[in-house]
Amino acid sequence: YLSLAETYDLSIKESESGTKALFSIIHSYENVNLFSLSDLLSQLDGDFACFVYLPRDKILYLFRDPFGVKPLWYGFNKNFFAFASERKALWAIGLNSYALKPTDLLVFDYSKFRLSIISGMIDVLQFFDYDWIKNLGDIKKHITESLSDAIRKRVSNLNKYSILFSGGLDSAVLLYLAKEYNPKLTAYTTGLPNAEDLKLVERMSSQLDVELRFVLLNEEIIMKSLSEVIKFTEEYNPIKVSVALSLFNASKQSSQDGHKVIMTGLGAEEIFSGYKKYQDLINFGPYAVHDACAVGLRSIWNRDLYYSDTITMANTQEVRVPYLDLQLAKIAMRVHPYLKVTPYMKKVILRAVADEIGVPKEFAWRPKKAAQYGVGIDRILKKIIKREGYEHMLDYFYSIFCKYYSCKSNK
Repeated sequence: YLSLAETYDLSIKESESGTKALFSIIHSYENVNLFSLSDLLSQLDGDFACFVYLPRDKILYLFRDPFGVKPLWYGFNKNFFAFASERKALWAIGLNSYALKPTDLLVFDYSKFRLSIISGMIDVLQFFDYDWIKNLGDIKKHITESLSDAIRKRVSNLNKYSILFSGGLDSAVLLYLAKEYNPKLTAYTTGLPNAEDLKLVERMSSQLDVELRFVLLNEEIIMKSLSEVIKFTEEYNPIKVSVALSLFNASKQSSQDGHKVIMTGLGAEEIFSGYKKYQDLINFGPYAVHDACAVGLRSIWNRDLYYSDTITMANTQEVRVPYLDLQLAKIAMRVHPYLKVTPYMKKVILRAVADEIGVPKEFAWRPKKAAQYGVGIDRILKKIIKREGYEHMLDYFYSIFCKYYSCKSNK
């Protein structure tokens, strides 16, 4: 908390962990303007949602980190303006909620009760051009260094922490590198007893010599969790809810075990071309693949990051996403698309990096399976909705959503 009635120096210092900590945001509140904020946003490195209020001018500024890891919503009526990290807080006071896009800066003039949105203040697309690196040796070196630094910044100062471990490529690389910077970690894996992924994960954690905790699910747990997930995420989209169920139960157990931080592999699909849609675009050339990845990064805040933040915060945890480190993303987006994805394999360059740093080949080159299928959640959900008399997940999830929120105003 900074009292803006006083004057502060802009000072970015090194904390004990070596990560950059912003001790003071502005030199003087009297000098804050669009230009100074634009300059500040271009220098910040981290995940944040901020406001700056100028009492003398009665001006409020709201802004977020470039990828939108931390959420920020606002609402207003003829009497007042409000902002919050979750939509439900605004709904509770009778306001419609609007997301502040990570690219935008909101300016609210309290004296005139006037709201303005300045678009494109920090747009991630401006960082991603077609200046591709094509030398495989240089690429692997740059990615390994950038990813290692992204992880180091997020774990080196923690007493203990956890990683959501699916047994897939993304989490395997995180686990392998993270334990080098801070071995006080626990991997958490969710799934049904005897699920295929659980056997693989157990073998992998043993080879990597890390502590592993299984969070075993069953129909009763999933049924109870389903209502909580829909309530916390304010979502009824079947894909988002299904994936969030796994994260929610892992985060819940991790929090109960005393971990304040959980790390996930969100963002890897976008920067390393991990979705099938990127394979489908190969026939249209490298520019099509590159642009699709950039657009995916621009929209990840609304597609994946919001539900992951609300889920973990509901468990009093912070989610950290090293693949969305800005410097790493800049490097990854300079990799030629044909070195990321082929007609036969996705995330090729990340697999090559994993192989080189020592991740066992059977894990480095293993095909990806969607989280809700790998842990067995999807077939349990199908069983539940059939028992409840619904034909489609969307209809059933929406009926649960309506128990908590006004379907008419918040749909």
